[in-house]
Amino acid sequence: MNWIDKTVRVLVILFVISAIFYYRIPIQRSLVTLGERTGLIALCSRPITYSLGAFDDRFGISKEDFLKGLDTAAGVWETELDRNLFEYSANATVKVDLIYDERQEVTEKLHTIDQSLKEGMGKYEDTKARYTTLSQKYSLERTELQKSINSYEAKKNAYEKSVTHWNSQGGAPRDDFEKLEKERAELTADLITLNKKTEYLKTTVDSLNSTVNELNKLAKEYNLKVGTYNQVGTTVGKEFDEGEYVQDEKGTRITVYQFENQTKLARVLTHELGHALGLEHVDDPKAIMYRLNIGVNEKLAPDDVRELKRVCKIEK
Repeated sequence: MNWIDKTVRVLVILFVISAIFYYRIPIQRSLVTLGERTGLIALCSRPITYSLGAFDDRFGISKEDFLKGLDTAAGVWETELDRNLFEYSANATVKVDLIYDERQEVTEKLHTIDQSLKEGMGKYEDTKARYTTLSQKYSLERTELQKSINSYEAKKNAYEKSVTHWNSQGGAPRDDFEKLEKERAELTADLITLNKKTEYLKTTVDSLNSTVNELNKLAKEYNLKVGTYNQVGTTVGKEFDEGEYVQDEKGTRITVYQFENQTKLARVLTHELGHALGLEHVDDPKAIMYRLNIGVNEKLAPDDVRELKRVCKIEK
């Protein structure tokens, strides 16, 4: 064998070694999967290792808290089987990435609008309560004013009738005249009181009308915000695309793209870790492994448990 043949052989060996090293993770994963399918390796008997990959700080969550979320999500599956199904490792087979894109941007916009809607609705309800109080106050004041007017008119009519009578008699006796003068003074005082009550009622009416205008303005703003919320909301995908589980020649990775709150993040991570175990989507909308992240429960649904036991080949 000449030196050229030896050099080619060395280069081929180096190429094979390099290829094996480069594709070691998918090869290892494939061998383990083959071992599980053939029964040489028991399903769910060895923990899947994971570590943190790309991490975008714009989500406003620390790496420590995110890893705690991962640990919690892993515990959801592990508790059910009382097995160590996941482990953190620097040389992990699964990388978990947190990638910020338009999905999280839309989620944050929706959250901001939603908070504004809640504040707007709160202002509307407060204003409505103020309107109800003013309306009741106006009704009472108007009723009292009408009673006072009716009483004044009755006293005035009686006074005028007496004056007309005594004028026809050429004048009233002294005692009757003094009585009429007293009634006239009382009517004058009553009229002043009525005018004050009328002005006060006008103030209440002005406040009531101002409150009505404020209510109409708030309702208009609220409807506009609802329209904006719905418009922005249509840009959010319908499928469970807050995260994804991918296994290809580049390796195995879980990518989280969006979450509204810690509960939703926990569900996304639990869902994707479920895929890492080999679980498929289930039909129950409340289940962790349902294709849409619309549930609020953080515990496994019966369909989740059945799918987990199916994959791990555990008798029901």
